[in-house]
Amino acid sequence: MNSHNDDNLTFGMSLLPDDIFTRVENDFFSIVKIIAGDCVVKILKIQLINSARKLLNIPDIFAFFQIDSKETDALKVESCFKSKTGQYVVKPGVQNSLSYLIKLLKEKLKQEQEQELIMEGNIGKMPRRRLCQHPTLHTVSSYVATGSRPVSSRLLNFIRTRYDLEQLNIRWSCSKCQWVETKVMKEQDETVEKYDMDTGGDELSGNSSMDHEEDDDDAEDEDNEEGDNNEEDD
Repeated sequence: MNSHNDDNLTFGMSLLPDDIFTRVENDFFSIVKIIAGDCVVKILKIQLINSARKLLNIPDIFAFFQIDSKETDALKVESCFKSKTGQYVVKPGVQNSLSYLIKLLKEKLKQEQEQELIMEGNIGKMPRRRLCQHPTLHTVSSYVATGSRPVSSRLLNFIRTRYDLEQLNIRWSCSKCQWVETKVMKEQDETVEKYDMDTGGDELSGNSSMDHEEDDDDAEDEDNEEGDNNEEDD
C-alpha cells in the first residue's frame, strides 16, 4: 500500500512544473486540470483561487457550498450529491482529486524550502578561491554570511542551478548562462547600490584585502620566474 502511495506521489510530482508557485490564472489552472480535473478547476475559479499559494492558504475549499446562491447551483449539481434533507455532500472523486493536488503542492513547497536551506549552506562552504572566480557566487556568499543584506529569489535559483550543474560536470550553453548571469547580476547590483546608499558603506566591494594579497603573491612569482630566466641566459 505504501509503495502504491509513493508511486502516486512520484508521478504527481513529475506533473508539477518548477514554477508552479509563480503561476497564476490560466497558467495555474492548466496544471490543476491535468492533475485534478475540470470540476476542481471550476471550484477554484468561482472562488477566485487563482494560484497555488492561495489554495494552500484556504482551510476549507468546499465551505462555499453552504451558501445558498444561484451562482453556485450548477456547480453544486455537478460536484455534489443532494440529500433528501436538502444538504449537499461533495462527491468522493472531487474530494480525492483536490486532496491529491494539495498534497502534491505541500510536498513541492517542502522540497523547495529544503533545497534553499541546502543551497545557502553550500554557498558558505565553497572554497574562497573558487568564489572569487565567480563574482556572482562571491556576492551571494557574502550576503549569506553576514545575513544583513537581501538576496533575491531569482539570484538564489540561478546560483543553485549553476552550482549543481558544475558539480555534476554537465556541459551547458555558455552564451545562455552569460545572458542569465548578466541579467540577474544587474538586478542584484541595483540592490547592492540601494543598500550602500542607505548605509553609506562599501564593505562588500568584491576586492578584499585577501584578494590583494593573492594578486601580490602572483606578481612576486612572476618576477622570480623572470629573474631565473635571465640568469639562465647569462
